Amino acid sequence: MDCDTRVTQVQVFERGDLPEIKPVRGGGATAFSDPFNRVAQKGMRPAFLVYLTDMDGQFPAVAPDYPVLWASTTPLTRARCAPFGETVEVIG
Repeated sequence: MDCDTRVTQVQVFERGDLPEIKPVRGGGATAFSDPFNRVAQKGMRPAFLVYLTDMDGQFPAVAPDYPVLWASTTPLTRARCAPFGETVEVIG
């Protein structure tokens, strides 16, 4: 899912697919809640969720009942701390 203040694009990949990843849609003014809301509304039970982000946005008030990995494109020394889950730096 791509998002800014709301989900702007959803791409679904199944095991064995050779995914064609579309260009990212949206940008700026991130509110992190909508993807978590989408997962809940669709009744999905993910094993985990990986969120690639610059960590600059509004976090959900409540943690989901599955693990979350925040993949930060901002160095962790400057990144906002997520209120739940684990955070890793993904700068190359």
